[in-house]
Formats: sequence, structure tokens, C-alpha cells
Amino acid sequence: AILQALSGGSDARRPVVGHAGGVRRSIPKTDLALACLWGAPPLAAGEVVQTHPEAAWSLVLRLPSSFEAGPARSSHEGSAVAVTAADTESGMLLQARIQPAGPADDARQCRERAFRRRDAASPAVRDVRRYERAERAVLEYTVIESAGVRITRRHLAVWIHRDGLCVEAEVTLAPYDEEQDRARLDAVLDWIGIVGR
Repeated sequence: AILQALSGGSDARRPVVGHAGGVRRSIPKTDLALACLWGAPPLAAGEVVQTHPEAAWSLVLRLPSSFEAGPARSSHEGSAVAVTAADTESGMLLQARIQPAGPADDARQCRERAFRRRDAASPAVRDVRRYERAERAVLEYTVIESAGVRITRRHLAVWIHRDGLCVEAEVTLAPYDEEQDRARLDAVLDWIGIVGR
């Protein structure tokens, strides 16, 4: 399974949380208390809560119960934190990260800086859409893969800028059919929120 490869095992009791208040907590995946916590607020079932050492707030991903989240990861220097969740039923993969904004001072600038890097690494993107929803900057694009079989993969990424940090949550879905899968992608915007200051 996708998530087993990301998390390094299939043990149902494998911890999926980080540490809260310096105390290691272990929550079984089967509880659907999906979390990556550094002093984050209490969880509801099906929520992933991700925080950053420099943030007084938390990113909350309110995921359908079919998703499973892997353990939190941090960059070598500790400046960025990330989590991955997968839904093997739909083939949807979600990756979320919080990292320093650098020169970006709003969500749109977070988006454009990230997309420039992505476009340079994968110039075959097409059907690019940019739009804003409240404090969120959204980017959608399609990548056509051809490794013997033609596969259409749709990406939807959302950025929020807060206190010098860029929050990014990106969902990919493959194969993708616009008519059948549009509503599923649109729902992603309702999964993402900020709690705290």
C-alpha cells in the first residue's frame, strides 16, 4: 500500500503522531485519530493536525475516514515539517507542509514561488488554473504520464500564509477524469483550515 511504503511498515499499532509537550504519544492508526502533533489541540476522528515549532497555530486537515496518515517528517535543519496521507480506495494522495515563507508575504506569493520550482522540475504541466478563496491561494494543473500506459494525474494545491510561514496542502489524483472527479477535488478546499491564533 502507498501509506505502508511511506510510513515504513504495516503494523496497525504503529505510532502516527509526533511528540506533544515533550511526551511521546502512540495512537493506533485503526482509531482514525490521525495526527502529527507538537502541542496541537485535541483531535476529532479523521483529523490530521500539523504544527510548526515557530507557529502558535496549527494546520488542520479534516480528511474522510478512508484516509490514513503517516508519521510526521521534518527537514534536516528543522525548518519545515510535513505529513502524507493516502486514500487507497480513490487513489488520492495528500501531502501537507509548513515551511518558512522567505520573501513571500502572502499566500499568492507562496504559490508562485512553489510553482516556479515545480514547473522547472516538471515542464510537462498543462491545464493550469490559479484562483483565490478567502485567505487561500489555489493552484491546479495536470500532468500526463506515459510509461507504457497514458495516465492523467490532476494536482490541486492550496497555500495559506501566516506569521512568516507558508502552509501548503496538495492533493493528487490519478487516473483523473474531469467529469467524474471534479466534485471530489472541489471538496478538498473544505478539508483545510487553521486553528489557534
